[in-house]
Amino acid sequence: MKNIILIFALFAAQFGIAQTVTTTANKTNPEKIIYSDGNSNNYIITTDSIDYIPVKTQESSSGNYNGGVRKKIYISPSTFTQILKEVENLYANISIQTKTREKTSGALTAITNNKRNPVIIKQSPEQEKFEKLLNDLIK
Repeated sequence: MKNIILIFALFAAQFGIAQTVTTTANKTNPEKIIYSDGNSNNYIITTDSIDYIPVKTQESSSGNYNGGVRKKIYISPSTFTQILKEVENLYANISIQTKTREKTSGALTAITNNKRNPVIIKQSPEQEKFEKLLNDLIK
């Protein structure tokens, strides 16, 4: 079975039809997750905190949007596990991923052992669910 998976992975990598982006593949949780939502508000997530860095009016593409006030909250290990589960779902679902960052898409990067694993998430119910989770936590 491992040989079949390896052969498929090599084939997929050769022809660019898949990405190895799951955090569970290496059995190591990321020490940091960086997410930029559809409005380019940033969330820096660690095992114990979320740092919300909103877009300022002068930085927004419209020149009108303001993401609010910067906020840092501390989270429990179970909350981090909940976030990590959603992140893994986003990485695993290649149908919602795209190569180019467009308005309303989200940029997600998991950092493990100083290695960045970026992916762009298209506007989708999965993206909406993840952003709702983050917004509910920082309220």
